[in-house]
Amino acid sequence: VPRLPAGERNPLEITRRLGRTKYLPGRGTGGVGPPPPTEKLPARSGSSAALGTLYQLAVDMAEAKSQADLAELTVDALLAGTPGEVAAVIAVRDGGDLEPLVHRNKTAHAPTYHKASDFLSREVLSNRQAVLAEDVGGDRHLKNRESLAEMKVASLICAPVTADDQTLGLIHLYSTSKTVRLNADDLEFTLAVAHQLAVVWQKLRRQAGLSAEVRVLRDQLRLESELVGSSPALRKVEEQVARVAATKA
Repeated sequence: VPRLPAGERNPLEITRRLGRTKYLPGRGTGGVGPPPPTEKLPARSGSSAALGTLYQLAVDMAEAKSQADLAELTVDALLAGTPGEVAAVIAVRDGGDLEPLVHRNKTAHAPTYHKASDFLSREVLSNRQAVLAEDVGGDRHLKNRESLAEMKVASLICAPVTADDQTLGLIHLYSTSKTVRLNADDLEFTLAVAHQLAVVWQKLRRQAGLSAEVRVLRDQLRLESELVGSSPALRKVEEQVARVAATKA
C-alpha cells in the first residue's frame, strides 16, 4: 500500500496480489505474498468450502462457450463464496470502453443492479491492482459516489481480470451489510476467481480469433479455387473435399 505524508490518508486500500494468493501459489520467485489479515475483522473461516467453490468453477468454466457464460459462472461463484450481495463482471473493450456483461443481486427481491462504480473501474484500470474497501461510509473518496450511495454499499472489492499483460475485464463485488463486511479473505477468493476467469477468457478470445481467420481463409480459397463442372466424378471429388474440410487431415 503506498505511503502518504503524515496527515494524509490513503484514498483506497490497494493490495498488489495479482500473482499469488493462498488459493493460487505464484510462479517463480517474483510473486508478492499475501499481506497480514485485516485488522478490522478476523479472518473468515471456510477455506475448504472456498476451495470447493473454486474447483467447481474451474470445471464449469471448461464447458463455457462464451464470455457471457463465463461472467454468469463468475458472479455465481462470488456470491456463493463470499458475503457479497452484488456482483458484476465488466469487459474492457478496445479503446478502453467498459461493457457490463453480467450484474447479479443475491437477494431476489432487491432492486436490480444496473451499474458499477466508474470511479472504481478507472482506479483499478489505472493501477491494475485489486481494491478492498472495508468501510465505504468512512472513506471520503467513496461515500459520496452516486452508484455506491444508491446501493448503500458498506464494503467492496474491485479486481482486474488480466492475461498476457492485458486487462480483459473487471470484477465488482459489493456488500451492504454493516456487520459482515468484505475482508482480506474475500479479496483472496476474488483474486483467485479473477485468475481462473482470465485463463479461460483468454482461451475463448484466441479460439474466436482463429475461427474468424479460418473463415476468411476458407472464403478466399473458395473464390480462388472454385471447381467447374457437374460430372459424377467431379461431384464425388467435391463430396470428399467437404468431408475432409472440417477435419485436421
